[in-house]
Amino acid sequence: SDLIVSEPGSRDRGVAQKVEATVTSWRSRGVDADFVDLATATIGEDGLGGDSGETRPRFGRAGWVLEMERRGRRLLDVLDRERPDVVYSRELVWSPAIERIAGRHRLVVEINSDRARELASSSRAAAVFWRATAPRIRRRAAGIVAVTGELLERIGPPRVPGIVIPNATDVPGTAPSMGASTGRARPMFLMIVGR
Repeated sequence: SDLIVSEPGSRDRGVAQKVEATVTSWRSRGVDADFVDLATATIGEDGLGGDSGETRPRFGRAGWVLEMERRGRRLLDVLDRERPDVVYSRELVWSPAIERIAGRHRLVVEINSDRARELASSSRAAAVFWRATAPRIRRRAAGIVAVTGELLERIGPPRVPGIVIPNATDVPGTAPSMGASTGRARPMFLMIVGR
């Protein structure tokens, strides 16, 4: 069986919806897939989007490393017991346990953004930490999935196989109505991405 690491939080969050859709898609193609909640190390429906005790760690950003170590150890216990063929996860904050997961299991890392650049606007220290630690996990990964070719080319490790699978959403078969109030001959659609 394959396991997808699910981040904790409300089931109506985009990340939880994406994880659920990924598992459903894999299952429809005959893959024995399930998800495991990062916060609780719970496998399956009970672990997706429930109240997983998500609390803000004490001691700011440094607290997240300690929290990821705690969560990573529990997750590693589950992975060692279940022995999945593949573990699929978005990039996670580095901790020794998270790095051990990449070393002991076939971890495929999904890169959604250049997190170091995002962090730089709010915390230079967090950005430096991310730049120093994230590549360690990427280099040990069995594969990389990036949402853009630019991300794969720029931050994907050179000797780790990678592929681009863009984020996508289902859209209705008909164009949305712009109404008469726009005053434009051709409607303009804008998609806001990132910050």
